[in-house]
Amino acid sequence: MLIGGLIAFTLDNIAPGATRKQRGFVDDDDYDDDDEKDVLTSVKHNGYALPSSVNQLLLRYPWLTYVPVIPSKREIEDIEDERLGDIGKEKI
Repeated sequence: MLIGGLIAFTLDNIAPGATRKQRGFVDDDDYDDDDEKDVLTSVKHNGYALPSSVNQLLLRYPWLTYVPVIPSKREIEDIEDERLGDIGKEKI
């Protein structure tokens, strides 16, 4: 394990870094229009959004949002509002 760590440390410090685009991050300049940006930044594409049932539990007990690994109450409410908006659009 020590050898692997030393090799990784050496390569991390010697090899040139990749750009954000090469790593798969998308910048705002890469979008052709606003619709494409809205689709990619929706809750469906957010890998960190918790399921609605978990969000409802966290909103029922707001003291849980003070735990560092849990999103803030505002973020949870924003995600749920966006989900409700998406459901409303799908029904129309």
